[in-house]
Amino acid sequence: MSLPPGSRSSRESDMRCQRPLSWSPNSDSRRNQRSTDSISVSRARRFHGRKNAFMIVNLPDGTLVYAQGRLGLIPSDRIAQPDYAVYLDERWNDDAEVQWPYRLIAWPDFGVPENESELFEVILDIHARASSGEIVEIACYGGLGRTGTVLSCLAVCAGVPLRDAVEWVRNNYDQRAVETEEQRQIVEAFANSL
Repeated sequence: MSLPPGSRSSRESDMRCQRPLSWSPNSDSRRNQRSTDSISVSRARRFHGRKNAFMIVNLPDGTLVYAQGRLGLIPSDRIAQPDYAVYLDERWNDDAEVQWPYRLIAWPDFGVPENESELFEVILDIHARASSGEIVEIACYGGLGRTGTVLSCLAVCAGVPLRDAVEWVRNNYDQRAVETEEQRQIVEAFANSL
């Protein structure tokens, strides 16, 4: 079920990203109350022929999110049904398998979102939900550009400096993440909005 256009999520979040006191590229990102031993992943491996594959991304502040695309470019399995999802591609709107609440963001492939401020509010909401223990899923079509951009913004929320955010996602999710200069600029604009 999708929320009506222009509506806010059922859990309003006015809180800004809560960053840890420090972050470094070598810091341990596995601080989480949930056991992450069986679900942590560090680098994506290509897995052919899998539709709607998921990867669990463990952010430096211990927040976990599911990330994926419809093309099966990102490996892993869904371990549990999400509590909430943010879809960055209209093809998710008619997916009969999606039986959980979600928000659809208008954002063309290789483009920029129609409403940047709406996207920024949603990213803050994703971080707040995931930080409180909800299983939140983020997905576009390929799982690389738009999803990678949102993951880079979430990395900033988790304490990764802006200059390292895209590289962190490429090292911990997929090396092809964030595909265009415009997507990099969205990460910068998000960081500057905090």
